[in-house]
Amino acid sequence: MLFRSYRPVLLVYFILLYPFTSAKSIAIFHFGSIVFHILNVLLLRKLLEILTGNKKQSFWLAAFFCMHPALTMAVAWIPGINDLLLTTFALGYFLTLLRIAESGKWKDIGLNLLFLLLALFTKESGAFLPFGGFLLLWYKGHLNGIGKKFSAVIPLTMIAWILWFFARKNVLPENTPSLINGEMASLVLHRAAGLIQYFGKCILPLNLNVFPTIESTNVLWGIISIVIAGILIFQNKDRNLKNVFIACCWFVLFLLPIFFVPKNVNDQLFEHRLYLPMIGILFLFRETILCSSRVKVVTLQTIIVAIGIGCIVGIHLYTPDFGSTFNFWTAAVAASPENAYANKMLGIKMAENPKAYQPAEAIPYFKKAYALDSNERYTRLFLARLVYMPQEKWDSARYYLEREVEINPTFSDTYADLAQVCVAQKDMAAAEKSILDRKSTRLNSSHTVISYAVFCLKKK
Repeated sequence: MLFRSYRPVLLVYFILLYPFTSAKSIAIFHFGSIVFHILNVLLLRKLLEILTGNKKQSFWLAAFFCMHPALTMAVAWIPGINDLLLTTFALGYFLTLLRIAESGKWKDIGLNLLFLLLALFTKESGAFLPFGGFLLLWYKGHLNGIGKKFSAVIPLTMIAWILWFFARKNVLPENTPSLINGEMASLVLHRAAGLIQYFGKCILPLNLNVFPTIESTNVLWGIISIVIAGILIFQNKDRNLKNVFIACCWFVLFLLPIFFVPKNVNDQLFEHRLYLPMIGILFLFRETILCSSRVKVVTLQTIIVAIGIGCIVGIHLYTPDFGSTFNFWTAAVAASPENAYANKMLGIKMAENPKAYQPAEAIPYFKKAYALDSNERYTRLFLARLVYMPQEKWDSARYYLEREVEINPTFSDTYADLAQVCVAQKDMAAAEKSILDRKSTRLNSSHTVISYAVFCLKKK
């Protein structure tokens, strides 16, 4: 099953920044992530001030968001920019929505629609923003007369949804599965534990890793976190149960997309997805004894310093895992050693860097990936390329390459290697067919290998 996304705003972002990159540096992408993270912190502080009326508390909550270790992946990992951009547009959407509730100016209505469209075309999670807006209006007490206040916003929101839906449908291939499909029932049961694990990373970020799966992540930390949060809320005599409910709904709402991604495409609980749901944790934090006026100032200052130090240490220890692709996949294998994809990717990164690693060092990871999942793409290709072809075991190499073609028929390097093997076996007809098949894919060309295969054919 294929699963594709339609995210043109993200594509435009990378296109705009690409001219500032080079073969030796992609620092501009990291700079962009930092800029959007800072922008989001400032917008979040403004949103919290409007919702709570407490500037000092809003500052500290925004600072907590800024330095939370669980958000490291969103900021330090370049693909995490998707959630940073989404949150920027989401916060713009929420701020204009609250302004509409106060004044109802057409300028705010237009901006509100613009931010919604930008969010929708950045990531599919943008479709949930109107529901998040409803929660904020309820939090602020603006639900009375909602039909009159938002008489223009509601139909415009529907139009935006419809426009996004049909734009996505018309652009993506016909065999792209719908967001709602028959696999969802099993995914709900499988990934329900993921919500608890995500919550644990927000309260006790002690089990962070770059490639987390439900199986490799200890749910105990999530259960302990729920107990701790419950105790802290219960101890606050000024707690507002309505706000507690809204905070929990917010957290779950923006994590719902994990139930829509097919398991065979992405079964990881990546932490960059916590970026927008984390705001719900801030709402929940406001209802604990730690944010109560009953807590002494000295005690509160001590708690803030302790949390700040903990966050700094957590970020310092975690950030190096995003320093390079090799660091990333080394950490991924350490975190999820029984994951075929992680082992395969670490093997590929080793194979791509012959100056630092011998081919023999990569082979165990491909063998393990193949043992864990014999259908994992590219494992047979690299086993043939690194193990059997250097040993001139052409029959074995051909077997693995032909199996790779069956499972992954669009990767042209496989055809190039297969042609080379066929030439070595003096099966020129099969070699020529592989070359023609390779040309028909027009994907991922490996010019060196294919040129060698063509040379061998001419030599016959």
